[in-house]
Amino acid sequence: MLTRLRVIRIADKVYSLAYTGARLIFAVVETVDCHSEAIYLATISRINHQSRSAFITYGAGLSGFVNLPTGLNLQEGSSLRVQMVWCGDEQKQPKFRSDWQLVGKYLVYTPGNPKLKSSGLSKELSLVLEAAAQEYPGNWVVRSCVKFMQQIPLVIAEMKLLHAQGQAIIGGQNLGGTPGYLRILRSLTLTPDCEIITNDRQIDQQLLSYQDLWQIDAITYNPTLDAAVAVAEFESLASSSNYQLDNGGNLEIYTVGGINLIDVNSGRVVLSHDKLNFAMLDEIYRQICIRNLQGIILLDLLKNQSPAAQERVIDYLKKLFKCDITNTRVLGFSHSGLCELIRNRF
Repeated sequence: MLTRLRVIRIADKVYSLAYTGARLIFAVVETVDCHSEAIYLATISRINHQSRSAFITYGAGLSGFVNLPTGLNLQEGSSLRVQMVWCGDEQKQPKFRSDWQLVGKYLVYTPGNPKLKSSGLSKELSLVLEAAAQEYPGNWVVRSCVKFMQQIPLVIAEMKLLHAQGQAIIGGQNLGGTPGYLRILRSLTLTPDCEIITNDRQIDQQLLSYQDLWQIDAITYNPTLDAAVAVAEFESLASSSNYQLDNGGNLEIYTVGGINLIDVNSGRVVLSHDKLNFAMLDEIYRQICIRNLQGIILLDLLKNQSPAAQERVIDYLKKLFKCDITNTRVLGFSHSGLCELIRNRF
């Protein structure tokens, strides 16, 4: 559970550092002016019909890449509503998708006929939300944090907000993206005394705008926040290729040719391979989230696991990544014994 979130702005960078106690569990670093999930009405500048892909312009001097849907007759100069999935880097342009959705803490909205998808809700909860979905039409998915009738006023308030944003987008407006600190707050469970602190006034105002809806208790603006130590500790951890665990084992973490490899070493640990591998999974998940590893991730666990042990590893990884702030697919073990994951860029 999240006990503290520091949102630190230094020049044009924003560091969102999430903690459980004194332990860093999540980190997102991004620039001030680029956030994933932003929605634009773009223009196709160059199209490849064979690969169903195109380069687009979405603002003055701004360009990116998008895979195109089938069944649409598009050409150079056509307009297309797109949503940013990755902000790009120094080598590659931002990537977009040709459909869009709005994600809140309680709900996910996509345009369309009234429909509500939920799992695990009581019949009473489902009936109330289905009635609300008729008032605010769209395809709605209820997120797993919605469990109690007491949450209904908050869920309906978010439904109203997301629906209004959706209607504005359909009407031709662009929508700014979702900063990393909001993605963290909408995805992780907060303790009742969770403290959120920032050194930036604009970020503070945005956090305050979600305070009642997302039930955030303590938000503090401190322009003199001593951010250097926290940022230095994060950068030291994220840049190290070797991480030593308290149990005596260690992880070696590399990125080669865009593929991330995490190698488990037993070190001084006296455990069976199955038990040691399982003991490492929480730290592997934490390191992936702190370093914001994206794309293909290969876990080189200790070998000679039984099929049953491999299934336990897969199930536990899926459980861990349910709390991630982006989508991660656990693909399972390859013939070479590597456990394969794909974590979406954002």
